[in-house]
Amino acid sequence: MLDLEVNLRPMTELRLLHHVNGRLAEALRMGLDALVEMGDQDEYLVPSVSRGGTSYRVTVNRETALLECGCKAGEHLPFCIHRAAVTLFVWRAQGLGVEIGPDGVVYRVHRERADRLAYEPMHYPALIADEPPLAAYEGDV
Repeated sequence: MLDLEVNLRPMTELRLLHHVNGRLAEALRMGLDALVEMGDQDEYLVPSVSRGGTSYRVTVNRETALLECGCKAGEHLPFCIHRAAVTLFVWRAQGLGVEIGPDGVVYRVHRERADRLAYEPMHYPALIADEPPLAAYEGDV
């Protein structure tokens, strides 16, 4: 368990948000979330980005619901790249898309069909009704 008063680097809220976004963006660019493996309950394994063949165990603290990682950055910073990879992994498992906006900020995106956002079919004057689903014909057989 970390001694939070001694180990963590002090940060303003703005600096903290900038730091977290930076780790999320870095993990996203590297595709690190695709390399996350689920371990035991509330535990994930994430490969090190600097030490080949090493993985770090990221766990969910049941009391605070925060992610904890034993890497060097995790000892001093509130959010390391391994925590970011697990966060991205969990968001994607929930069906959320994740992207880096033109402003450099990482956004969660709820996946919606782009075709309906680009053009709503009901606005097409020559639209004809789709054929009935196959289930409608089952009684005729």
